[in-house]
Amino acid sequence: MIFSKILRPVIQQQKIALSNYKQLTFSTQRYFAQKKEQEKKERGPRPNKDQQYTAFLFDEENKTPIFEHMLGERDLRIAIRIFTIFTIMNVFLAVGEYQYPIFGGWNSFSFSLCALTGIGLLTFFSVFSKRTIHKMKLLRTGDFVEVTFFNAFWVPQTKMIHVSEFANMQASFVGYSRSELTTLGKVWINLEKNAFYGHKAYEDILIEILNGKSVKLDSYVLQRAAQYQKKK
Repeated sequence: MIFSKILRPVIQQQKIALSNYKQLTFSTQRYFAQKKEQEKKERGPRPNKDQQYTAFLFDEENKTPIFEHMLGERDLRIAIRIFTIFTIMNVFLAVGEYQYPIFGGWNSFSFSLCALTGIGLLTFFSVFSKRTIHKMKLLRTGDFVEVTFFNAFWVPQTKMIHVSEFANMQASFVGYSRSELTTLGKVWINLEKNAFYGHKAYEDILIEILNGKSVKLDSYVLQRAAQYQKKK
């Protein structure tokens, strides 16, 4: 009897605490469920994959990205480091073999040839990177694009180019395509490495631009949306 009198208020307090906890948990779950439903209503119906990439998103400067070379900077940086180390190593080996010959003069010549090969490759990367497109943004008007080129040894260069300056896009080598720029000459782009690769709306617009055709973006989006509605 004594123990029951002592434990009874403790048990009652535990029951009250458990009841309050259940009510609090239920209220919290209900609150988050209502909040989630409210967010869904405000957001509206979620578009499918094709429609989602048809709605081009413009930033504060009225530009929308249509091309970005994925992992391009990383690959270029790794290649530059490898060939730089290769060149420096062969230069030191050639100088050391020339001053203190161990295997003869022909070995010094071979090291020198390897060093010249490394210098040639670094020069190629320096020139080719400046003509390779890293990013491209389309202005809302559809007449201009902002193009950012790679740069192996310096700050990447960004130019505002009129679409009519592009012409004659054609396949080049190893996944790269080549287009002619009236102000710069030949430029290269890897369409398969595009962050939007596989989304036809972006690919079609990009090909039209690289062939020098201006894009009427609003009518193009409406046309694509109509095609998606027909597919349904």
